[in-house]
Amino acid sequence: MGTPWSTSGKNAKGFVQVKCSDNLDKANTSAQIQLYRSGKWRNQGAKVVSYSTAKTIHVNDSAAKRIGGYHYRTKGTHFGQHGNIFALPTYYSPTRYLVRNG
Repeated sequence: MGTPWSTSGKNAKGFVQVKCSDNLDKANTSAQIQLYRSGKWRNQGAKVVSYSTAKTIHVNDSAAKRIGGYHYRTKGTHFGQHGNIFALPTYYSPTRYLVRNG
């Protein structure tokens, strides 16, 4: 899972990557940028969902940064099916403090 980074002054990017030992029959993998504000983690922008069933699934997300300085992280979820349905626990990247000037 990629710690969010800033490729420009206005956007934060992050990613989720899942490696499976075999191709899946069905899958749902998502990445969501979050920021910490007013004592809570909040979703920033819309999450990105992939339905890829490949052995390696990579999902990128990008969201506008809020003006000021905040801690950001990437939230990842993965559900898959190969015979039996399974889900990985929701997981989070390390955080990074990013700044956007007005």
